[in-house]
Amino acid sequence: MTIIRLFQTIGRQRVRPEPHGDLVFVPTDLIAQCKTFRDACRLAWDWRRVENLTKLGLAERCGLRACFVTDYFNEEANDRKGRRRRELPPDKIDVVEEELGNNAISQYLNRKKGFRIWEEVKALADRMVAA
Repeated sequence: MTIIRLFQTIGRQRVRPEPHGDLVFVPTDLIAQCKTFRDACRLAWDWRRVENLTKLGLAERCGLRACFVTDYFNEEANDRKGRRRRELPPDKIDVVEEELGNNAISQYLNRKKGFRIWEEVKALADRMVAA
């Protein structure tokens, strides 16, 4: 007798997200309001291209574990027992943004680290000019 577990895929290929065209850039004032990575993930979810996309559907299309997706997009950083919730894995940011149809997470990360990267690029350019 075969037991099928909830959310288990049996002999099916994972559905790969198809390119939907250009991704939407979220207004910078909304990105500026994001205090944490979790806030940026919530903003990306709120600005998703397909309104009736479920978290289970997102998990199937992006190769995420369905039971973790609610943690990724939850407003609260801790659950009711005080344990820290999981965060979206960095290697899945691109596929999640492609499926949601916006760049909110990347915009947040670029805004957070952008000045440091620019300073490194400028310093590298200055060294190359000096050499």
